[in-house]
Amino acid sequence: MPNALPQACSEEGRALLAWDTEQVAEFVRSLPACREYAEVFLAENIDGGVLALLTDQHLLALGLKLGPALRLRAALAARLGNCPHCRHCKHCHSQGD
Repeated sequence: MPNALPQACSEEGRALLAWDTEQVAEFVRSLPACREYAEVFLAENIDGGVLALLTDQHLLALGLKLGPALRLRAALAARLGNCPHCRHCKHCHSQGD
């Protein structure tokens, strides 16, 4: 079943993994509760692959308040879909490795 893993993630989730830091910042800006934190994501050089790995604790360490951190994680989960095989890291979804 070699194709099961890539199909477990949404198409939108796979595209998110390829986002650059500016695309991540735009996503953060698009969330009203998180808008003020967009520059933090740029300063920390967080791209889509890293964004998908961030936990609540990481977000709090970046300076987000708990409410915005949870809202960001909820919005991110909605985009990533449900992948039971991994935490959406690039090495799980790369082709030909």
